[in-house]
Amino acid sequence: MSFARLCAFLAAIAGLVGLVVGEGAACNLKPGDRLTVREVLDGQSLVLADGREAVLAGINVPKPGEGRGQYADEARALVADLLRGGAHIAYGKAREDRYGRPTIFPLLADGRTLQARLVADGLARVMSSPDNRICTDELLALEAEARAAHRGLWRDPYFAVIAATDLTRLRRAEGRFAIVEGIVADAAFLRGRLYVNFGDDRRTDFTVTVAPAAAKLFQNGVWTSIPDQPKSLVGQTMRVRGFIGSFNGPEIAATHPEQIEFPEHGREAAKGDGRERQSSH
Repeated sequence: MSFARLCAFLAAIAGLVGLVVGEGAACNLKPGDRLTVREVLDGQSLVLADGREAVLAGINVPKPGEGRGQYADEARALVADLLRGGAHIAYGKAREDRYGRPTIFPLLADGRTLQARLVADGLARVMSSPDNRICTDELLALEAEARAAHRGLWRDPYFAVIAATDLTRLRRAEGRFAIVEGIVADAAFLRGRLYVNFGDDRRTDFTVTVAPAAAKLFQNGVWTSIPDQPKSLVGQTMRVRGFIGSFNGPEIAATHPEQIEFPEHGREAAKGDGRERQSSH
């Protein structure tokens, strides 16, 4: 698939209401063995009965000292409390991270994942990965509700969605996970890489890039009408999540489609500068 086609897929997403993309479409997890935990290290890490450290897949939990500081403790307390009621281990596509740690979705007694409770309570943000994308759409919907209700970390400006034009905040966020939203100013592909720009100066403004190796992950779905030019993205409001890097200005490298949302088409309008805007629902 050419990158022109990839860009067309992204543009087509923008024109569809309520569309579910990729593996995030379903959260059909199969419960496995009973989860026995020796210790809850933090809101995202557990020591299993056999001594292995496991991590919760698909989310990003605040670390101690981030924002106002209490969210890490609140997340750890919630995890410990919920696991007292029992849980079973479930897995997405990838069973281990690059450090060899099990990446799990604990299924609680009510059938929900532990991740769903953390996100719904505003104690975690959605952070999927190319090899673990299951449940992402469910978690994104729960995150949107928590953000609209100002639950947990969504009361803290430190975690607010960053406007793509706010270069000061973007520079301060370099190296950490963030959610950025803005209106696409230009889009093109160069040597197989997609560049989505959010300002007139490509050397300093915020950019989203998609590498050629990620193209196959954007091919899911059945499309009846697909624009064939990346320029179709221009003027669209795009929300993207990931770690802020720096290459000719702030950048997020998107590796899978669940990182990208089009809030004016099927998801709630974001608060890109930390201030409230009218919801699209």
